[in-house]
Amino acid sequence: MANVYEMLSRKIDNFEPEDGPTALKKTKERSFYSQDKEGRKKYLERLKREKQFLSILKHMVETDSDQVGAESVSVPLMFVAREIPEYRDDDSTEPTLIYDTVYELAKVKDKNDVVVTSLDDLQEEKVHLEVGQKLLILKQLFEALLFNQEHGILHRDIKPENVLLSESNGKIEAKLSDYGIAILDKTGMNEEDRRKYKDLPEHLSVLEESSDGSIVGTLPFIHRLRMRGYRSENSKYDTYSACVSATELLTGKTVEELTHIGSRQQLETKIFTGEFVFRLSRVLEGIMEDISQKSEGLIALESKDYHKYAKHLLSLIALLIDGLSSDLDEIPDLQVFIDTLKKMDLPERLDLKGALKD
Repeated sequence: MANVYEMLSRKIDNFEPEDGPTALKKTKERSFYSQDKEGRKKYLERLKREKQFLSILKHMVETDSDQVGAESVSVPLMFVAREIPEYRDDDSTEPTLIYDTVYELAKVKDKNDVVVTSLDDLQEEKVHLEVGQKLLILKQLFEALLFNQEHGILHRDIKPENVLLSESNGKIEAKLSDYGIAILDKTGMNEEDRRKYKDLPEHLSVLEESSDGSIVGTLPFIHRLRMRGYRSENSKYDTYSACVSATELLTGKTVEELTHIGSRQQLETKIFTGEFVFRLSRVLEGIMEDISQKSEGLIALESKDYHKYAKHLLSLIALLIDGLSSDLDEIPDLQVFIDTLKKMDLPERLDLKGALKD
């Protein structure tokens, strides 16, 4: 629905961000015009819903900026209204507007000047971070999810591509982004938020499936229950997706590579039957065995600080295995992941300049 561009000029409508370079997420007009009348109506409704949701998320982050995880949530700096040329809704003589969004620019470089914007890029560009750096990213990701959970936010599309790496005031941070299909679960909100946001539009809490009726989210990060048709929402689905993403980050390989599952059809089938989780859990168990036997393994690859974290990695990987459970009740609470990571002597800040590249 949108393209992202690095902004050469930092000033828009008398607004100039203080912290650093920015990016413009520009809504595709072509996607609008390519649809029939009903499709255009739904398209505009979805854009309006996304703007409302992001506005609320931005308010939550700014209001509770001192809360754990707030700085690890990516929110728009501003919205820019734009008229769709030569189009009027049948029921209005007013111009039809769409909204672009301005964000902090997600763009950092490793020591070889390889540009990285997300965790997905780390894999594609074969950039190997030290174990401590990877664990710090995971801590920031789980803290962002905790912030979401305490505010009743269900992201529903956790994946490495949506964990951005941005630099502000010389500090690199991992930030959870792309809340386009997120929903608000009022029952999961803390008491203060329930009072504050009691009059929110109901459509922000509606389960919204994709236009072709398929499950929202991205393979292979969708939980088995979602694949089996369970429509009830639960924050544990996001935790599960984070555990799959964490496995990719720690090993530097996609889960398709780790489980030896090739095609999309095979992946759908293996997730549905539980074979995918079984294979991925076996991979993690193998890593635990490597650590216990003090042998080199997937996580140790080209890492200078592997042995420093080996003992604590056993506890974390055991949690990741539990986080892949088909039973949502068996998936550990987010705070357990965070507490485990806090026990480690993690670096104070992310540093891609110390990264290694093949």
